[in-house]
Amino acid sequence: MACGFTTNPDTIVVFENKPEIEEGFDTFKFVFWAFSPAIKAFKSCIPMICIDGTHFKGSYKGKLLTAVGKNANNQIIPIAFALVDEESNESWVWFLQMLQENVIENEKLYVISDRHPCILHAMGAQTYGWEHRYGLRHIRSNLLSKYTKVKPLKHLCWTVGSTTNQILYKNAFRAIKQASIEAWQYLQDAYVGKWTVYRDRQRSCWGNTMTNIAESLNNVLRHARMMPIKACIEYTFDYTRQEHV
Repeated sequence: MACGFTTNPDTIVVFENKPEIEEGFDTFKFVFWAFSPAIKAFKSCIPMICIDGTHFKGSYKGKLLTAVGKNANNQIIPIAFALVDEESNESWVWFLQMLQENVIENEKLYVISDRHPCILHAMGAQTYGWEHRYGLRHIRSNLLSKYTKVKPLKHLCWTVGSTTNQILYKNAFRAIKQASIEAWQYLQDAYVGKWTVYRDRQRSCWGNTMTNIAESLNNVLRHARMMPIKACIEYTFDYTRQEHV
């Protein structure tokens, strides 16, 4: 069920209910919302978003899914939100579907996220032609957790992911291979075209390599994640109207 608002007529809210337990009674399952100012603002932004999920706190359980973009001044644009029961294949597929149907007009969109299995599934299942990129910080964090004893990896992995220089890229990758063939293979298996700036030949992500704007928004909303649903939505509306650096 979708609905709008009198004061912001282009604002989108979509409810998804579970099958009726009793006739005439619906059980809440998911809710998606995107405010009109953010929908309009994103039309002037680069076709790139970061998506992430975070948990609710206190008495109210569930997960908050967010999609965030940036304008030409590198200011954060909170594009859309969803409250779901958990980060599952179903909830992430539904969230991306709601984005495509209600917010995103670009046929070519680049989505940056971590490698959460449910996000990987949802991006693999979508048929909109969106390209998926992995956050460099998550790639490096996972690498370091697997190969804790290989000291040069932290700096070298960051160089590989962030540089646009061919020589630096190849030298850093060569150094990783010399330090640990297993770590080198792990990065190769992570599809370097999805997390390195150098291999993004068309600069489709405009040099963006991280999901920090989505993580920053989740941090800002940490108080809202302890509120009832209605209060949480109002909080996100107040935040969306503000100007963010």
